[in-house]
Amino acid sequence: MSKFTTGITLVFLTIFAVSIAFSWGATGHRIINRKAPMHLPDSMAIWKADSLLFAQHASDADNRKKSGDTSFWAEGERHYIDIDYYPNYHSIPHSLDSMISLFGRSTVWDQGTLPWAIVKEFDSLTAQFRRNDTAIVQTMSDLGHYVGDAHQPLHCTQNYDGQLTGNNGIHSRYETTMINADSLSIIIQHDAIEYVTSPLDYAFDFIYHSNTFVDSIMAADTYAKATSGWNGSGSVPKAYTSALWSKVGNFTIDQFQRATVALASLWYTAWVNSQLPPGISHAIMATSTNGGSIEPSGAILIQDGHDTTLTFSAQTGYHFDSLTVDGTRVDSMGSFTFHSVSTDHTIQAWFTINRDTIIAIAGVNGSVLPAGIVGVDYGSNQKFSIVPSPGYHVDSLIVDGVLQPADTEFTFVHVVANRSLRATFAIDYYTIVASAGTHGSIMPSGSISVAYGDSIVFAFHPDSLCHVDSILVDGVFVGRDSVYTLRTISASHIVDVRFTDGTMSISCAIANNWNMLSVPLILSDYSMAAVFPTAMSKAFLYDGSYEIADTFRNGVGYWVKFNGAQIVSVHGRERTSDTFYVNEGWNMIGSLSSTISTMQITSSPGGMVTSRFFGYNNGYEMTDSIRPGFGYWVKATQSGQLILSSGTGIISANRIRIDPTGDLPPAPPVFEQRSGQRPKTYALEQSYPNPFNPTAIVHFELPNDAKVMLKVYNVLGEEVATILDEVRPAGRYDVRIDGSSWPSGLYFYRLTSGKFSQSMKMILAK
Repeated sequence: MSKFTTGITLVFLTIFAVSIAFSWGATGHRIINRKAPMHLPDSMAIWKADSLLFAQHASDADNRKKSGDTSFWAEGERHYIDIDYYPNYHSIPHSLDSMISLFGRSTVWDQGTLPWAIVKEFDSLTAQFRRNDTAIVQTMSDLGHYVGDAHQPLHCTQNYDGQLTGNNGIHSRYETTMINADSLSIIIQHDAIEYVTSPLDYAFDFIYHSNTFVDSIMAADTYAKATSGWNGSGSVPKAYTSALWSKVGNFTIDQFQRATVALASLWYTAWVNSQLPPGISHAIMATSTNGGSIEPSGAILIQDGHDTTLTFSAQTGYHFDSLTVDGTRVDSMGSFTFHSVSTDHTIQAWFTINRDTIIAIAGVNGSVLPAGIVGVDYGSNQKFSIVPSPGYHVDSLIVDGVLQPADTEFTFVHVVANRSLRATFAIDYYTIVASAGTHGSIMPSGSISVAYGDSIVFAFHPDSLCHVDSILVDGVFVGRDSVYTLRTISASHIVDVRFTDGTMSISCAIANNWNMLSVPLILSDYSMAAVFPTAMSKAFLYDGSYEIADTFRNGVGYWVKFNGAQIVSVHGRERTSDTFYVNEGWNMIGSLSSTISTMQITSSPGGMVTSRFFGYNNGYEMTDSIRPGFGYWVKATQSGQLILSSGTGIISANRIRIDPTGDLPPAPPVFEQRSGQRPKTYALEQSYPNPFNPTAIVHFELPNDAKVMLKVYNVLGEEVATILDEVRPAGRYDVRIDGSSWPSGLYFYRLTSGKFSQSMKMILAK
């Protein structure tokens, strides 16, 4: 039964309403009918001008459908063919009579009559062209509608609405909803048309092609639903339409292009056939490819039984390739004669562009792209890239035996003969400028030319009692050894060596309050006044407990207090190595004249185990380097010697082994004696602030020189820390207590001196 008829009125109305939409939709048919005229030859100029009329009548055929029409040529059945209903459908006969004989009239009608409707409309158009009928525009428009339907894949399948695969409703979504949304993306390009010798076979060919896209449309529908999250009910969301177009857009545009070319070809064929005058019964369609011509060309009208000769010739830059007559290649050069013409024929002359060759050769240490024998179409341009290997440059470029300016590219313009190109390459040279400051010399010196990839060794010769201070390469410090090697040179460089007479200055950035410092140079005067004249406290070294130091020693770390941040400079002779004696436990060590990594430190005995190294900047911080002028804490697991050296040649077996622990160094000696008259009595004041986090200041007063003990206890009476245990002169003191490693809670601090003993509370709140 036809998809357009049923015995139940309600079902019929529903199906008929759907059938009205079974086409490319108004938008799609207008595009095909409006764009097809652009392919017509100038000889049909009068019809090329009617594109808007064809578009206006593009859907008239849909409007002629009538419910209940069961005639064989009913309008509804003209718009489709369920081609895949027929077994081995690619091999079925195309003749309508043969099909009816094989399958029966009702079956052929029910599966659709689209290809025969196309031929029926084509024959009507041919007759109308012959008599210049007023119905030509309408017939051309209707033919466009049927051709458009034949290029809609869902008009060429039993599964026209996805009902067989669970894709119900895809017909309207594909051809109407999607096309309306994406019609601006359908761009039709001008294309060549053909004279159609068998319109019926031609129609079946594009129906078969359309059917190949059915499965792709169903798969795209499933994908678009999954991507958009739409379940198929209600309005179609934009996300679904976009996803559907992303999958089917390319072949859909191609189907529109094919439909316009097929329609224009059928129009043209009907027009040519209508021109046959009495006595002329056959047409020869003569065409040629680009690059040559065939004369005469186009549709040639020949009387039955007559001969005709056609000649063909190539344009400049092309050559004759082959000749096909009625689709079969024939042996012929220059001309071909049809003898006793008794049927229609086609003849096509094929021409191929001439190709010249360019031989491109590269010498060593570079390449030419493309290389070898390069074919170039006659009159075309060909660009070559000349690519030197790293460290090389184009030395010469020879084109057709003539030296050209050396460049990294060359273009042959309008090639009409065989050509050649050869490139050679030469190594790059770089300039090394070597110079020395006072107190020494550099060898070699001056401007030195060095080839790419080579190395050059510079030797530095200090004057007597002087030594290398710094080697600078392109302004960057690289060391102070007696030789330096520039390796694998790939650029120009400046090498500058500076010498020193043994004295130097080192500046340190001092923080406000307490600093851990050391003397990094050999000095003539190690007194406090000479080394740190702006200090506001004495210096304190550590030897199991803090001790006041009046003079400094190399290799020892000191606590020194300053009033305000400042830069302190020390001037003396360089120290490139030192040996520090350390005790088991915590030690404060000094520095050298240059920064060294803690990984460079060795020990005696070799391989001593130490903690990480700690510097101080308003609190302890771990460090991987020892900087000039600063002091550092380190905890040793045994007594011995730490050896610091800024040179190379360290014996790895003697390197210290750093074992990170959670221990922190002893608290800083953050106390000071206040100025003023000697106190008359012992006194202990409340800590400030209270609560504190993490440090608090405790003030006490001594009327006499005495041994002082200041300890901290927890609420269980357990000793937490000993802050002081030493003899102090009479005076007023502030002592800082550091609770950074203690848990939050209530603590007691007790001051004992002789017969005096007093305790107070303090709260640590983190």
